[in-house]
Amino acid sequence: MNEIEKVVLPRFPGCFVCGPDNDHGLNLPFYGFTDRVEARWSPQLPHIGYAQTIHGGILSTVLDEAVIWAAYHLAGRFGVTAELNIRFKRPVNVGENVLVTGCMTETGKRLWTAEAKLVNMAEKVLVSAVARIHPLSVQKTAEMLNNLDHGFSSI
Repeated sequence: MNEIEKVVLPRFPGCFVCGPDNDHGLNLPFYGFTDRVEARWSPQLPHIGYAQTIHGGILSTVLDEAVIWAAYHLAGRFGVTAELNIRFKRPVNVGENVLVTGCMTETGKRLWTAEAKLVNMAEKVLVSAVARIHPLSVQKTAEMLNNLDHGFSSI
């Protein structure tokens, strides 16, 4: 697959971040590339912590989602986050268009490492994360896929 092609990743209908059926969620579709996953997002007023600044917990949640989709797309299995270290570099504001990316950096036997970041349209990193992930078994990944809204396709 070349860089122009992308794969639409499946979605869990009720998920707060990617779920299309969660009325209170963010409804972010993630796309897979050869070396990363990504989503585009423009946070809105309900996502603020104060003034026009997006809540750090919401930003952390989005980055957590990106590392798990990176694990699935790039390493072939879902996982659960064991540790998530966040670095807030610049505020994210209401209506700001951002790109969320996630990639794998290490796939050990018991723990994997992934990174994610939120960047603005000027390609400035706003928030970054490093995660340690407990990979789920192939069987558990297959069970989870049975509960997802399968949106596999190439665009």
